[in-house]
Amino acid sequence: DKNQILVTSTKRGVGTSTVAISLARQIAAHGSKVLLVDADISNPALSNCLGLTQQLSWVQAISKRRAPNQIIIKQKASPVSLMPLNRVVNHVGWPRKIYDELAKIANPTAWNYDVVIIDAGPASQLITESSSLKLQLAITLLVTGKNLSSDHLLLRTETDLLSLGIKDLLI
Repeated sequence: DKNQILVTSTKRGVGTSTVAISLARQIAAHGSKVLLVDADISNPALSNCLGLTQQLSWVQAISKRRAPNQIIIKQKASPVSLMPLNRVVNHVGWPRKIYDELAKIANPTAWNYDVVIIDAGPASQLITESSSLKLQLAITLLVTGKNLSSDHLLLRTETDLLSLGIKDLLI
């Protein structure tokens, strides 16, 4: 079943991490176990936003052939857990098309989570790092910020997401 939510944006700095965290907390407040996945490859921020310390990221788990559940950070006082991503200067050694690899490990039922929320950062990253988005998404949230600078940018982002097979888009 579809119980993954993708949070992406038209550009950097409009609040995808804030939206992802708020959504995770709201869903968890209603009794669901939630896994947050930091998938903003150029600016991973969820660990810092949540005040958590990580040892390995999910990309390192894939690269080193470790089980992703070894790197999930479980918060003691919260039903929200985190699959972190470290800030990396260069992506040497990363698997090609990293979001295709994420789709293989982001199965909520495999890790006993009710919902997985993926903070992907700008949609442009999805386009360059995915051959086609193979995640089983319930919905995609497109965060635009207060002042959308260009209708053209919104239209291009929508078109790009549709080309990846994303159909349920909420702006």
